[in-house]
Amino acid sequence: MDKRRFTVGKPLSGTDIRITESNGEESPVESVAEIGVRAPGVMIGYYRQPHETVHVYDEDGYFLTGDLGILDE
Repeated sequence: MDKRRFTVGKPLSGTDIRITESNGEESPVESVAEIGVRAPGVMIGYYRQPHETVHVYDEDGYFLTGDLGILDE
């Protein structure tokens, strides 16, 4: 099976992506877990909702999307 048919491609320059388990640990390659993204174009928070914002960012500044994904080699 050709993996390229199922990928969304590489992240844009300046964008960091990682896949993390529910405990915050980074997942091994080819594991399904939550997508985290850190980039200049990612929101800085929910408008006037700091208590909600704190729950969607990890300690390294990655926005936790709530979506599942896989990073390959």
